[in-house]
Amino acid sequence: MDEASTTTHNSLHSLFKTFNSSELCEWQEEPSNEDNFVLRTTEDGSVELAKSSLNKCIEYLTNEPEDKTLKQTFFYTYRAFSNDEEVFIKLLQRYGYVSDPLLQIRVATFVQEWVEFSLCDFTEGFIEKILFFAEHVLTENGHNDLSSSIKQSIIGSKGRRLERDLFTPFVFDADFRFENYASSLIAETLTWIDFHMFSRIRPFELSEIKWQGPDRHKESPNVCSVISRFNMLSLWVSSTIVSKENLQERADSIVKLLEVLDCLLGLNNFTSLFAIFAGLNSVSVFRLKQTYKLIPERSKEIFIKISTLTNSKGVYRNYREYIETVTGPCIPYYGVALTSIIFCCEGSTSLTAYHRINFSGFKIVASIAKKLLEYQKASYSIEPDITLKEKLLFLPFMSESDQYTLSLLREPRRT
Repeated sequence: MDEASTTTHNSLHSLFKTFNSSELCEWQEEPSNEDNFVLRTTEDGSVELAKSSLNKCIEYLTNEPEDKTLKQTFFYTYRAFSNDEEVFIKLLQRYGYVSDPLLQIRVATFVQEWVEFSLCDFTEGFIEKILFFAEHVLTENGHNDLSSSIKQSIIGSKGRRLERDLFTPFVFDADFRFENYASSLIAETLTWIDFHMFSRIRPFELSEIKWQGPDRHKESPNVCSVISRFNMLSLWVSSTIVSKENLQERADSIVKLLEVLDCLLGLNNFTSLFAIFAGLNSVSVFRLKQTYKLIPERSKEIFIKISTLTNSKGVYRNYREYIETVTGPCIPYYGVALTSIIFCCEGSTSLTAYHRINFSGFKIVASIAKKLLEYQKASYSIEPDITLKEKLLFLPFMSESDQYTLSLLREPRRT
């Protein structure tokens, strides 16, 4: 073994020690067979990985030619069948398996792309291990450009990693009268809140239906937050309407909310749009026939327009077709994507026989997650009204049973 190889071996050995491994583990080159590596031909004639062991997957990802679709699927879903440290160990084993500089470059390039995609999810301790790999292992093999690129990716993303809670908790304002604010201002403030919550969702939160699991607040915290926000806004809408004793005031509140919906549509904020409309269509509100008789025609037109857009027929076909035409910043209604992921995960297993990874299923989940999170890239240029933001962040609401009791008081059933 030459001096450079010995130095690299020592650096890898030191790095493995940080994973509680006292000796440099060797890459296990598995012979390909139908149990650990299965390719399939798609309808368009291309070849893709259907299932494999983790070792064979890493091997395939770091070979030529590059499979960009598999790489994307892996980045979006690997935490459903592995974890950061296991993947990194496999990459280090692969890197140290042979002294082929081209293979080393492919492995290091994969690490760089992985860092750019997932850095926000890495712990500080894990980042230190990646930096050690870049600063010692790569430079000792003469891969200085890749070493610099990985370090720059980490430095350039520190601003995102240092971002903390954007929202300061405020006390509920039960006397909040939203009717006193311009509809456009309400819509813009809701959009500011929604986008900042939506932009925090990370790809790993969308795999394996983690937002429904017992550890959902740990494994899928941001998805849980936007779901809770959606429910809070919807319940606040219905609570606000039934809490008003005066018939005309109830009608005025509905008219105002429909104006807000029209503004939200113009802002492409489908999250609050669906939430508010769900509140208007709640049992407690929708039954208020006398109240709705006071709604002017212009407001009724908005109601019909939004009702058509949010119709669930054809798995929200109208909404899905509409959002494809949208340009500029957009906050999608994530309920459609989450439902699709649930359907996909319940229809296939993540691990097949012999604990092989089912990449055919994960590919579908990854494509849904990618399409949803693509909307995080275009942000809004909105400066929210500070006072209004404080009031809209944490909205008071009643239970559905209490709402219905009040609804019956406002407009009793006719015998």
